Amino acid sequence: MTVTRPSIVLFDSDPGVIEDVICSMRLVNIPVHKAESVEAAKKVIFDERPALVLARAKVKDDTKASARLVRELHRSPGLGRIPVVVLCRPSERELVEDDLDLFSGQIELPVEFPAFTQRVQDFISNPVVRKPTIKPAATPVEEAADISSADNQPEIEQSSDSQAEIELPVHDERLLLLYSLQQDVVEHLKQDREFLDLPLYEVPRYIAQVTHSLAAKFKPIKNRKK
Repeated sequence: MTVTRPSIVLFDSDPGVIEDVICSMRLVNIPVHKAESVEAAKKVIFDERPALVLARAKVKDDTKASARLVRELHRSPGLGRIPVVVLCRPSERELVEDDLDLFSGQIELPVEFPAFTQRVQDFISNPVVRKPTIKPAATPVEEAADISSADNQPEIEQSSDSQAEIELPVHDERLLLLYSLQQDVVEHLKQDREFLDLPLYEVPRYIAQVTHSLAAKFKPIKNRKK
């Protein structure tokens, strides 16, 4: 049996979210391949055969791009069994309400460490593919209409591959907590006028001082009150 390392395709155009997702996955050595259009996403998914696709609810102001991507994947031989999870902010949730049955699940933004990394690994470990009934040769107009009917409800499939077994990286919470603390330090220093005015030779000392101060009252993001 072939053992493969998983990868992820991220379908999004938001630089901040892209950077956060890449950083969160780097901690557990899961590569992230980016795409900002449906065609680009299909190509990288075909080339990389990822363990999971993360698709933003809205890509470049297109609120139906991710739903179209899922439908396109199910029309492409070999790609329909790859789970697709939708990423959305609370304000974007209504954009995907009518299409939620297409996705394997959803993760709410912003990216929170280490909870986000754990959620993604859970989706990779326990993949579920929601397979809609796709009309062959559907036109863009038909896709845009997004007509649902009682006879067109999605089926739920457990995604499996008899030829390969996915080996997930070890989830090291210490590294994830370290990164979460590092994020707090960076955000603090961005707004610290004293730090911004420091001569370079004093920067390491000041960073150590701020890190020590924040570490004393640090709480992992997943345990913080919303």
